[in-house]
Amino acid sequence: MALRTLFLPTMSLKIVPSSVYKTAQACKDNGKPFALIILLDATLYVEASAKTAVVFERLLKDWTADTMPTLYRSNVRTFLIVKGEVREVTLSRIRTILK
Repeated sequence: MALRTLFLPTMSLKIVPSSVYKTAQACKDNGKPFALIILLDATLYVEASAKTAVVFERLLKDWTADTMPTLYRSNVRTFLIVKGEVREVTLSRIRTILK
């Protein structure tokens, strides 16, 4: 029984690249504490940024309708920046946040 616990798969947390934190800080310094950043093919893209939560929600809804369906087959990591705090979320999680 003791050996069985040695062979159980363990989940490893993905490390958030430092460039995501630098981009989040740049957005915050520009007066936009809310942002959606995607990491696609090792390149960062700021898909949406806003000064207020209400505007950011509206931008996310538009982004979800227009851009998100094209990313489902891609190897993409998405990050939400809310008041300077970086959180990695999945594409399906973004859809449930907006409902």
